Amino acid sequence: AGAADVVGDIKKLPLQMPSYLDNLARGDIIVEGDGALLLEVIERRDDGVLCHPTQAGVLHPGRGIVLRKSDFRPAALTEKDRADLVAAVRSGVFDALALSFISSGHDVESARALAVANGPTLPLVAKIETALGVDNIEEIAQRADMLMAARGDLAFSMPWEELPMGVAAIQRAAVSSGCPWIL
Repeated sequence: AGAADVVGDIKKLPLQMPSYLDNLARGDIIVEGDGALLLEVIERRDDGVLCHPTQAGVLHPGRGIVLRKSDFRPAALTEKDRADLVAAVRSGVFDALALSFISSGHDVESARALAVANGPTLPLVAKIETALGVDNIEEIAQRADMLMAARGDLAFSMPWEELPMGVAAIQRAAVSSGCPWIL
């Protein structure tokens, strides 16, 4: 359902991809938008999760959410991403492809297989935007052509005091694998 097809109110907020909430537990933090609203999970229920705001803010329809937990794994390649990747490769006008929300070497391999099946081989830039991506950075660095430490997004998926260590881990993996990286 599109955003216009779902209705919410102050007590019930709709999500376009509710599967993101499947593994939430008490104490996990949901970050809306660019930190505009922080919600702490109080209870997991059959019909969703009960949350309490820990930082006041305004909910903006259509903004994404990030789950602040180490095993948060958003889909690296949604159906739209797959269609966009195929179109980009077939166009022949791009020098490289940046892949969002890469959290494993498998994510890179899947994107590469789709790209190779549809046109010329292009370098793949793995954008590391989640704590799980940092946890798996060595295997990602072995499979990607370049890494990008997306500090803004990383700051929402891990406690801010861990961010410098996360960026340092990306740098170490890039250097040890000979993979260029972008900060």
